[in-house]
Amino acid sequence: MDPAAFEQEPLPGPDGAERGTAVRFRERMPPGWLYQKVLVVGDQCWLYHETVAAAPEIRRLSLETAAAAGLAFCCLYWRTLLPEPGTGPLLLRLARVSAQPTETELADMAGTAVSAVADLLLA
Repeated sequence: MDPAAFEQEPLPGPDGAERGTAVRFRERMPPGWLYQKVLVVGDQCWLYHETVAAAPEIRRLSLETAAAAGLAFCCLYWRTLLPEPGTGPLLLRLARVSAQPTETELADMAGTAVSAVADLLLA
């Protein structure tokens, strides 16, 4: 196994704290590829990076993926390659589905998550 071909990430414990005792290895992404995180609550979703040109496609696929998995609340992580305009299609690969997002995963979108969950529960 070539260590340069893989990246590692410490896995958080049940409380969301990273203890560094467990590690996940995954193939390193080729140059130009980016991770996109999407928060899904019911029939709505939000991208962590709203400036992505392919946001409508990522939103559509995120909602479809969550619905197919029977999840009303989750975070999806996509590996994406956004080609130069006119050079080819958007490439998306589902990297991870977090069916029980941790506090760490939601920290940057906590306000959005709380409001959306409250709306969903009160509807």
